[in-house]
Amino acid sequence: MKTTTLAAILLAAAVGTPALASNHAASEIRFDFDSAKLPATAVDSLADVVAAAKARPAARIVLDAHCDPVGTGPYNVQLAIRRAEAVRYGLMADGVDPARIVFAVYGEDGTARATHAEDRRVGITL
Repeated sequence: MKTTTLAAILLAAAVGTPALASNHAASEIRFDFDSAKLPATAVDSLADVVAAAKARPAARIVLDAHCDPVGTGPYNVQLAIRRAEAVRYGLMADGVDPARIVFAVYGEDGTARATHAEDRRVGITL
């Protein structure tokens, strides 16, 4: 299944839930090259998302995971999944119910940014 098709299917699961910002991630966490380790700078972003999630208990949290185009497509999809899982575990550690978290995995097929460093990200939308 093509990555963009899978992403569309996963995003469809979140239809009907209110968004914090139209077509834009409410928060974004950037990762180092070839890494799925949650950066220390993510603490504040995760705290903001947790506070928003507590204020809107019926909303789902969509994690859209991306990679830069370096590496093979299958590797980048797996890396994007690991990045989304790292963010999910961070949210769960702060008390978010994992049933509220939905993944949209793009790998390298997502919208490209100006630099590869900006492509290595997980966007978070409520």
